[in-house]
Amino acid sequence: QHLKKTTNEVTFQNVTVTSIQNEKNTIIKLMVIIQDITEQKANEHKILELNLSLEKRIEKRTEELRNSNLELKKAQLEAEFANQAKSEFLSRMSHELRTPLNSILGFAQLLEFTDLKANQQRNLDFILKSGDHLLNLINEVLDISRIEAGMVSVSLETVGLNNLIEDVAESIMPAAISKSVKVHYPSSELNDIYVKADLQKLKQIFLNLINNAIKYNKENGTVTVDFEFVPENKIKVHFKDTGIGISEKDLPKLFIPFERASNANSNIEGTGLGLSVVEKLAKLMDAKVGVSSEIGKGSDFWIELPVAAKCIENLVKEVNSEPFKSDNSAGHHLLLIEDNNANIELISELLYYVKPQCHVHSCMSKQEAISLAKEFHPSLILLDLNLPEIHGSEILDSLKSEEELKNIPVVIVSADATAKQIETMIKKGAEHYITKPINVNYMVKIFEDYLS
Repeated sequence: QHLKKTTNEVTFQNVTVTSIQNEKNTIIKLMVIIQDITEQKANEHKILELNLSLEKRIEKRTEELRNSNLELKKAQLEAEFANQAKSEFLSRMSHELRTPLNSILGFAQLLEFTDLKANQQRNLDFILKSGDHLLNLINEVLDISRIEAGMVSVSLETVGLNNLIEDVAESIMPAAISKSVKVHYPSSELNDIYVKADLQKLKQIFLNLINNAIKYNKENGTVTVDFEFVPENKIKVHFKDTGIGISEKDLPKLFIPFERASNANSNIEGTGLGLSVVEKLAKLMDAKVGVSSEIGKGSDFWIELPVAAKCIENLVKEVNSEPFKSDNSAGHHLLLIEDNNANIELISELLYYVKPQCHVHSCMSKQEAISLAKEFHPSLILLDLNLPEIHGSEILDSLKSEEELKNIPVVIVSADATAKQIETMIKKGAEHYITKPINVNYMVKIFEDYLS
């Protein structure tokens, strides 16, 4: 290292000294080579600084990544907690909304078994109609919430269009007749057409679209279910009506929750949620929905689905389909595990109408339920889930663990309509899962199946 006195500039030099000897090996001269390496030293210093800077940047980036990962983990935990909270909220709201509605619709349906005056029947019809409307609203709000929370899964399978459309058409025929609307659909042409979809979700979509086609149709109008094959091996199923039609400016908002067409008949009840549910369910199945319409001529709602090859079942699993029959010659016994007095009275009165010989025993605790089941060995057990001191699933587990009780059929009757809960209870061994409000006709069928 050398300091120039004139400029005070520090320079670096590499000095090499070599001796020169004579024949007697005596040093007679020195050869000095001086090489200026100032620039080389400057470059080495820059490289050293760059390395230090890079190490600091790597340390900083590593710290940032570590913090980012912690934040992501925290966000993930918060999201999971939020989903759990939403799931619990849906379950609770489902129960809290359905429980009082169960009494309203249940007792209203019971009144239909009695002799009513004309004005009383009219008032009852208003109650039932409004109750059904409220039930549909609850169902659709819960459907949308479940889908948005990622709680709805689909099971894609090969679905025959002919059977599905015939089933849907048969179920909506009373509504069509009451509106004097004719429903046309191709039957033989659909015999060999299969699509890839979730059967229950697709049925829900078809029911919604065809119900809308009837609801918003004119009197003596028609609903036509048609289809066409489109590119990419897909089929488009159309639901065409001859109703009032929808303006072009209203078409984009049809699939938005709580939005309805501005020209929709205000006398027709609707939630503005049905088509939103349809679109979300279709997306879950990688299907597409759409609509075209013309004021005064009608609308054409459609769904586009992938075509599937015909599925031939080679193996049919046989399940014990014969319900347990009590050998008690004194008559059938029904055990009702329920804490709501209105529900207990509803089931008791319904049984009085259809099965007056059946003995009803009710309780709300696990210990009493096991004791009554062992004493009377009932032909059927109806089990609520939200009990005061215990969840019904624990009682179901206890019943299924008892050798002498495990074959007694248990039907869940609960206001918790979440898909996860239904699946869990069926896996635990429940024969059926009935959601509140109870459909009286369906409950009568259950009684016929197990108490006859």
